[in-house]
Amino acid sequence: MTLKDWINESIDRYQTQPVWLATRESALQFIYGTSRRTIDPHLGTPIWESDASLVLVLDACRVDLLREVVDDYDWLPESNDIESRWSPGACSIDWIVRTFREHEAEAQKTAYITANPWIDQDVPWKDALPISSERFADLQKVYETDWQDIGGGVETTPPNAVTRDTYRICRDNPENVETVVAHYMQPHQPFKTRPEWTGEDTNLANIVDPDRHAGKCIWERTKRGEFDPDDVWTAYRENLAWVLKWVGRLLAHTDRRVLITADHGNGMGEFGMWGHPPGCRTSVNSTYSMGRNTCGRWANGRTRTADGST
Repeated sequence: MTLKDWINESIDRYQTQPVWLATRESALQFIYGTSRRTIDPHLGTPIWESDASLVLVLDACRVDLLREVVDDYDWLPESNDIESRWSPGACSIDWIVRTFREHEAEAQKTAYITANPWIDQDVPWKDALPISSERFADLQKVYETDWQDIGGGVETTPPNAVTRDTYRICRDNPENVETVVAHYMQPHQPFKTRPEWTGEDTNLANIVDPDRHAGKCIWERTKRGEFDPDDVWTAYRENLAWVLKWVGRLLAHTDRRVLITADHGNGMGEFGMWGHPPGCRTSVNSTYSMGRNTCGRWANGRTRTADGST
């Protein structure tokens, strides 16, 4: 967002919202924008500092959300062993740019299998995007082949498609690929178990199809009081269970050293924050962490038992 954009949006807020609300929202947006251009680029631990050859990215997964479900999966570490670290970005766009564009040598040896369509977007205020396939050893855009209505109007790239394509790369083991990065779209909204929350608009479909209308995301609508935060957390957790089922199946069929991580998390009202605004940074050590950090730790795929695999 440019300064001109911020001014125009602020004027619109003061015309449509109570003064106190418009002031708060504009102040927060100014803080985020300043952070994104100053502090934000210098924070974060890139995935390349690990020695994993298979990196599994769970989009928008909070640390405490993952810790909450560890007892349901015997291939996840104990809750206390799940580490939290700063992520290179507070949103997918920044994470993608700072992970691949700013680490070109590593990207050249990487197969990136992604359900997240932001890599393909021509973002006016982010001239580092899109990132072309020539910058990778292999780039597979799963959203181009498998974006679908999974039921009730919920549109996304399902996790089974990412597991399928990642398994094929790991099985074939191309000589020019040192690291496989699989970017799942879940537990990011929309939520599979709550199709009634989608309505006529879907917040991600406009990225895949520019003729579509984005509408308001779950986090904005929860902030406005449309949904109970406890219900949203439950749906969020159910989306995590959906993706972990397919992560488990993948891990049962690989002997690669694995890192489970996230590109960012989501605010759930802490410090007045909902979702993952670009440039928003909060403490990763807090129980109410916004999740601007990795959400996993090391684990050896040889000892995995897949959840529901055959």
